[in-house]
Amino acid sequence: DSATSKLLEVIEFLVGFNYIAFSRKSLGAKLIMDPYWEGQRLFGTLSNLEKGNFIKKVRNGNYKLTKKGIKRINFSKLSKLSLDKKKKDGLWRVVIFDIPEKYRIKRDLLRNKLREFDFKMIQKSVFMSPYVCESEIKELCKILNLKKEVSIFVTKTIN
Repeated sequence: DSATSKLLEVIEFLVGFNYIAFSRKSLGAKLIMDPYWEGQRLFGTLSNLEKGNFIKKVRNGNYKLTKKGIKRINFSKLSKLSLDKKKKDGLWRVVIFDIPEKYRIKRDLLRNKLREFDFKMIQKSVFMSPYVCESEIKELCKILNLKKEVSIFVTKTIN
């Protein structure tokens, strides 16, 4: 539900990319000014995250994101990632990837996102675009954990 998604966003902010532990206290301090979280909503949602195996209690009342929680956050990031300003600078971006079959889902997600960014497919693993988008592609690769499998080239001409 939306409360779960909102709380996962705040948890992600608290723990950053290290996915370290967080406490109810740090979570409460972050959310204290947001009327959405008044009453028992925070604790109920936190309990639902724990029941859903998105977070788990560690020691001293702290929580930690589970692999399932990290995947959920990454999926949320992936769906929000977009190419807002389609700015051209006269150069072409060519994305080439070699992703093994066992990571087919990641490969398909990458292809779909490239199409969403208006990349044109040259071959099944080669896409090109005239838009400035290196940071978005790097973020996409980071989310999908495909930094080594994907290369981005910027060139003036394509023959």
